[in-house]
Amino acid sequence: MGLIDEIKKAISLEVRVSPDVDLHFEAVFQSQDLDKLLSLLRKDMGEPLKPPGKNVRLPRDVQKIVNIMGGLRREQSFYMKKEAEDRYTYVALWPWESDPSKITLKIRKGRLAA
Repeated sequence: MGLIDEIKKAISLEVRVSPDVDLHFEAVFQSQDLDKLLSLLRKDMGEPLKPPGKNVRLPRDVQKIVNIMGGLRREQSFYMKKEAEDRYTYVALWPWESDPSKITLKIRKGRLAA
């Protein structure tokens, strides 16, 4: 079972429409489920490259991916895992400023930006 399937099984999600689920997955979940999600992410992805509440300087090629996903604010987090020689999975968590009970989850698969 892949990461997305495990997440769908573990927590309640409001899935956003995506043309290609393998390349892009986006959903909103309740902040009360954050610990369950973080447990799954740590098991599959390891520790975040950018933890919430911290500012970090990412390598230029990784920053390009972050920019494609919409950038990162201080309270957001970002994970990256190498899947194959030039393929990666990227995960971003975006807590909502307008409604602290909600968090957006974004998952992308692809290559590092050149």
